[in-house]
Amino acid sequence: MNTKDPSFNCRRNQGFQIKFGNGYTLSVQFGSFHYCAKRDLTTAVSYDTWRQGDEDHSSPDAEVAIIDSNGEFVLFTDGQMVRPRTTPDTVADMIAWIMQQRTPNAT
Repeated sequence: MNTKDPSFNCRRNQGFQIKFGNGYTLSVQFGSFHYCAKRDLTTAVSYDTWRQGDEDHSSPDAEVAIIDSNGEFVLFTDGQMVRPRTTPDTVADMIAWIMQQRTPNAT
């Protein structure tokens, strides 16, 4: 698969990534180890056990990052690479922004 091909990718049962045709990737993570409502670094369950479980992993918000077509993080307005506690509506806004970005080598 070409690295620029659009795709959905799951990351360790904690979230997902969407790679768009313009080369940008949106990472949406919401496990115990991410900046979201489900964050719990004191969990007694080991990381390997938790990530392989069949439970429904859900959260009202998520940790989000945008990666550009060169593999670099897109900084948010506060200068951070990761946006904590992001709602689904804001994720939709981010997708709209990503879709407006130019495809690499486009004329």
